[in-house]
Amino acid sequence: MMAYWWMLVIPLLGGLLALMVKPNQVKLLQLLLTVSGGYLFATTILHLLPENLHDGNTLAKLFVLIGFFLQMILEKMSEGVEHGHLHFDAPYGHDHGHDHSHYHKKGGLLTFGILFSLGIHSFIEGIPINGPFATDSNLLTNHLFMGVVLHKFPTAFAMITVIKQATKNNYQNLILLGVYMIMTPVGMMVGKFLYSSNPETNTVFQLFSAAAAGSFLHISTTIFFESTHNHNLNVTKLIAAFLGAILVLLT
Repeated sequence: MMAYWWMLVIPLLGGLLALMVKPNQVKLLQLLLTVSGGYLFATTILHLLPENLHDGNTLAKLFVLIGFFLQMILEKMSEGVEHGHLHFDAPYGHDHGHDHSHYHKKGGLLTFGILFSLGIHSFIEGIPINGPFATDSNLLTNHLFMGVVLHKFPTAFAMITVIKQATKNNYQNLILLGVYMIMTPVGMMVGKFLYSSNPETNTVFQLFSAAAAGSFLHISTTIFFESTHNHNLNVTKLIAAFLGAILVLLT
């Protein structure tokens, strides 16, 4: 039960922080994002993929690819919020030369796109957490849980930072944050239901888990590129990503 509370509290804190500060005041979040990217990448390679592909299930392999490319589509709707698409040097937190004046023009369409895409992503990422990585075990050694929960804080911060540029309505932003917060716990409950001795539901669980693995591969690798200025090597962030990966090996 504690795992569900963490999945609610961590994004809540990230979203509330975004409502209170300007994005360029929280540069440390980029390092946290990079650590979480390294952690997610290592967890996917060392645990999630072997767990879902050990029996040579061809359909599961296909769903890894589906998850990867689905995430590419979702990020077009979400402005890349899943991988913290915020760079804290420009006026709106972005320094790749993108025109962010469209945030104010799109308004509700942008907000719907972000919430819809993050909702689907959060639901899918929650499903495998209650499988072989069951949350009734020690949460600190539950690599998938830790990878997702580490990622929740900067993602919620990025989501609210982008949305508040379009809406300026904090009450609406809190409602949107609440919807985002519950989607991973809902996915966890569905995953717990699917992961059983029933071969049919187990197959569905495996396919969702494979899709989540593909999604994590896209997000974590994109974080590595997005966390660098003009895609130049940043030693600090390279160490942060390496640290995230090493944490998986040490726990």
